[in-house]
Amino acid sequence: ERSEHNQLFTPACRETVRIISEGVIGEPFLIRTEGLSSSHVVGRGKDQHWRTTQAGSGGGPLIDNGYHQLYRARAWMNSPVKRVTARIGTFFHDIEVEDLALLLLEHENGGITSLQTGWCAPSGAVGMDEIFGKKGSIRFGQSGSTPIAIWTMETRTWEKPELEAEEPDRLGFPNFLQLYLEAIEKDGPVPVSGEDACEILNIVTSAYESGRTGKTIDLV
Repeated sequence: ERSEHNQLFTPACRETVRIISEGVIGEPFLIRTEGLSSSHVVGRGKDQHWRTTQAGSGGGPLIDNGYHQLYRARAWMNSPVKRVTARIGTFFHDIEVEDLALLLLEHENGGITSLQTGWCAPSGAVGMDEIFGKKGSIRFGQSGSTPIAIWTMETRTWEKPELEAEEPDRLGFPNFLQLYLEAIEKDGPVPVSGEDACEILNIVTSAYESGRTGKTIDLV
């Protein structure tokens, strides 16, 4: 159910992938992605708090929110994760699953991703995605029609590209669905494969194992 990887198809994420692929910021070596909130998103229907149960969700913010952070980081680094170290726990809410997960990921190209995700910040927290390359950096979290900013060694200033407008809460789904329908009509490859989804889910399950055992886990 998570194989859509919809956030890869937001205007900001697509532009970021293009900028990195063109070498504007050089080879990325560090990604910092942080997302802490006060609680889980309440669902609909009979069991509105299924996200907080082990049977309902299989985990807390790591598998629910962190999954999106992971596939974004994988795309920006453009390198598979080879090793994960995690510290995971339930600190604030009385729930069956974790409410905080901290991950350190080592990529095959030598780059590092630092990921924090949780439902343990009742006062709120500053969310941020930053990508650091050898020639510059990209920062998310900007507002309005310029949600990303780019800084390079050449310009020495933050530049904010104009992006295609996206309505609130669309989260890349319109672009993803359009590409998926085109793949079906033309009998071509889908925008996100099952192998892509398995790669990210393997990171998630390995992170849970690391959190449980306290050990660094090598991915195969």
